[in-house]
Amino acid sequence: MSAKSAAAVNSAQREDRPVIAVGTTVVSALESAWDKRNVRAVSGFTRLSAEPRRGVHTVDGLLTGFDDPNATHLAMLHAIGGEKRITAAYEVGAEAGYLWHEFGDSHLILPGR
Repeated sequence: MSAKSAAAVNSAQREDRPVIAVGTTVVSALESAWDKRNVRAVSGFTRLSAEPRRGVHTVDGLLTGFDDPNATHLAMLHAIGGEKRITAAYEVGAEAGYLWHEFGDSHLILPGR
């Protein structure tokens, strides 16, 4: 996490602008750089897995692919969008024949209003 990226996220949060991550890896990186107040510049490797019990503190939304319904990333999507919303989106995707994983379709999870 570069100092410039950390500052951009912190500024957006202070100004009440939504932070939308592009990809689950970005969420993991941001959450790993979060110090319970701000995102800080860090480098290294993380095994952090955001999930509903832990919560997500650095992003408001996410652009991501449709992971397999049994994938561990689904817990992160539930933490960001809520289990009910994500389950409903997956049902619509399955009915429409959306493709899963890296070369599949994508969805945008925005903050509920």
